[in-house]
Amino acid sequence: MLRKKLKVVICVLMSVTILLSGCTIRRIATNQETPVQEEEPTNDFPNVTEAPEDSQNPEENYWIIDTQNVEVQGEYDGYYYDQLSEMQKKIFCIILGEMPKMQEEYVGFRNATVDDCIKVQEAIHLSTINSYNSSFTLHYYEKDNTIFLKIEVENQIGEEQEEEIRQTADKILQEIDGESQEEIIIQIYNWCSANIMYDETANCRNLYGALVERTCVCVGYSKAFSYLCSKKGIYTMCVKNDDHMWNYVLLGDKWYAVDATNGEESTTKFLMKGKEILNTEDYFPTSKYFSFPELAEQSLYPNQEYAEEFKSALEQDIEACDKQMRTIEEYYSEDNFDEYNDRYYSYARIKELATEILNNINGTLYCRYINTEECSEKIKEIEDLTVIVNNYEW
Repeated sequence: MLRKKLKVVICVLMSVTILLSGCTIRRIATNQETPVQEEEPTNDFPNVTEAPEDSQNPEENYWIIDTQNVEVQGEYDGYYYDQLSEMQKKIFCIILGEMPKMQEEYVGFRNATVDDCIKVQEAIHLSTINSYNSSFTLHYYEKDNTIFLKIEVENQIGEEQEEEIRQTADKILQEIDGESQEEIIIQIYNWCSANIMYDETANCRNLYGALVERTCVCVGYSKAFSYLCSKKGIYTMCVKNDDHMWNYVLLGDKWYAVDATNGEESTTKFLMKGKEILNTEDYFPTSKYFSFPELAEQSLYPNQEYAEEFKSALEQDIEACDKQMRTIEEYYSEDNFDEYNDRYYSYARIKELATEILNNINGTLYCRYINTEECSEKIKEIEDLTVIVNNYEW
């Protein structure tokens, strides 16, 4: 299914609207009883910890948001956001809008659960909405049917750095001149593969590291690819497992996998892959909370070595047909017209089909025509005709 591109501005505006009109916020004095951790979190997401003992007593005050009274104004479109419950969508937008506040003090979410908050955290982490920031850790405790959250952001990106990211992205995209979405995807993949170095530096998990400093790990690669594609109107998403993060991209009505981290410029290595990539555990996405789109049955592009062998076989077919047709012409006479006419036109048809296929392959990006249904049908006709001509006796 087609979806709108992710827009950071939309969600931020939504968050502002929520805080101005939709939610009930109460300031609670700290002379109340110190909240106590009641139970261990039941999740496997790594960036969630219990609130440390010395911080379970908020400093001057803390906030409680009654999530049942929050009304989300407008609509935010995103693959992970769409899988959230109404409660979780409210928490999603509040966290984004209140992230600076929540780095300084605890914010309470009444009637929410730990799993609600962790699922929201993972949605933010995987969405391009969080492209500017690195992963963040949630410190939490529970009291009186309320989850209190405080956020610890790794390598926070400031406003000046955000502007630098935008300017750098705009400069990169000025060089992206593809006429189709497919060409744009290839060019962005090539840029990320060629210009970003894998390095565990300070900003290795955010866009500043990927686009400006051009050093990052897989999280930075995947967010850079997704961010640049989204600015060109191409719908992408980040997917992950315990060891790696990469991208799914929507082209037409089919999803394909792209991994710029392990990709190589001007090759089809980890570019627009189909279901066969799931045969390795390295590329099998996992999540306790979210489902992922189903990849296309077949990769968009064939293996390049296979493509060269495929074209070579077609060229040999054309040469063989030419030779057989010349031989038939030598024997061709009115007396044996019917005998040789059928086989002559069988060879002519094989040559015609092979020539059409070869021209189409050479006219498509990375020989993608090989993986089309039309090509398969033509190859099937060639195979059927080959059986017939091989049964002829000279």
